[in-house]
Amino acid sequence: MRIVQFNNKFTGTGAERVMKNLGQHLSRQGNEVSFATYEDCGPKGPYRISNPTTKAIALAQSFEISNRKAGVDLELFEDPNKSIVKRAGINLRNLVPMLDPITRKSVNQMLDKTDPDIVHCHNILPSLAPIVESKRRGIPVVVSLHGYWPVCPLANRFQVRTKKICEETDWSACRRNCSSQFSSIEGSMKKLQNTIIENVDFIVCVSNYVQERLLDYGYPKESLGVIHNGINVNEFRPTGDPSNDYLFHAGRLSRHKGSHVLFDAANKLRSSIPDIELRMVGTGMGNDQMRIAENIDYLGWVTDAELVRLYSNSLCTIIPSIWPEPHPLTTLEAMACGTPVIGTRISGIEESIEDGVTGYLIEIGEYKDMSKQIADRIEELYTDPILRAEMGIRARERVLEYFNEERMVNEYLDVYRKLLRTGG
Repeated sequence: MRIVQFNNKFTGTGAERVMKNLGQHLSRQGNEVSFATYEDCGPKGPYRISNPTTKAIALAQSFEISNRKAGVDLELFEDPNKSIVKRAGINLRNLVPMLDPITRKSVNQMLDKTDPDIVHCHNILPSLAPIVESKRRGIPVVVSLHGYWPVCPLANRFQVRTKKICEETDWSACRRNCSSQFSSIEGSMKKLQNTIIENVDFIVCVSNYVQERLLDYGYPKESLGVIHNGINVNEFRPTGDPSNDYLFHAGRLSRHKGSHVLFDAANKLRSSIPDIELRMVGTGMGNDQMRIAENIDYLGWVTDAELVRLYSNSLCTIIPSIWPEPHPLTTLEAMACGTPVIGTRISGIEESIEDGVTGYLIEIGEYKDMSKQIADRIEELYTDPILRAEMGIRARERVLEYFNEERMVNEYLDVYRKLLRTGG
């Protein structure tokens, strides 16, 4: 079987990692897999789609945390939605053509070279050329949704004005909650939806929560299915005895990720468990700001091997996201390393963690309340090493049973084969 996977980027820790791991597994099973991306990965990398508009928008979505000194008002964390281009992106949808000629030409050249049996798209906005041109050629098209871009202009279901999860089911609310009065986003989103429905044979949602949001907006149920992400359980596995002297968090620093909640929880623990440290890896801070408080150590970017060691040897991993993460790999990676996870009771996080069994789920609310819930749970694990060990064992067992890569790959193969049998 010849399979082409499209994605905006090739390097990354979310959709990109899932795409590459899926491709590697498919290749080992004798399939011919190609990748197409807007990112320039060098002459030996995947095929590159020429779309300078996409690259420019992606580069403009960076952000900084405004104040990282110890004892800051944690409400000062910057919100990625405040990025000028990110917010303007709602209006730019009306200016950037979904079928721009540059991308269409590049996609067709790529399809000529690879002659695929299946086209599998991941994150592909702003251009829908990969799905339209593939469908025009009669090639079955699968789309994996690692986010909410078909139903949310900002792709994260997190309102700009209220800083709360969006519960709307009508795009007319976008103007009120996130955009300006000049935005005509309803027409753009409906056009996007119609194009997807007409040209995509099957949409894979990475969590039940994502599927429910698409159903809210009228996507046909018969074209939707859930395939939870899977990870390499041989790579992510316990590597040693867990330590009681540090907590762990992996991910970029932002309000979406609940970084302000995490910092406040660490501050609360300074009095009750003064010898415990919070170690953090990811993006969002510079080298001159790596030490933000006495019990918080920011390590920046680390290798996968170091990441596994940090997961495995921590007391627990904390994922305090306040946006509805579709199905974060960090949750699965930590659990596979035999680590209890404390996460928010929402979306893909809730679908991964069994509360009180493999970790704890906390309720989303005011950040002071959330940080107290986290601190209380950490104290339980700190004072009860037997509970912590049992949770870690059950966490890995859950990943082995439900969230391993082999299961994910086989479910995707079932989708491909069904589409080839039925002709899309």
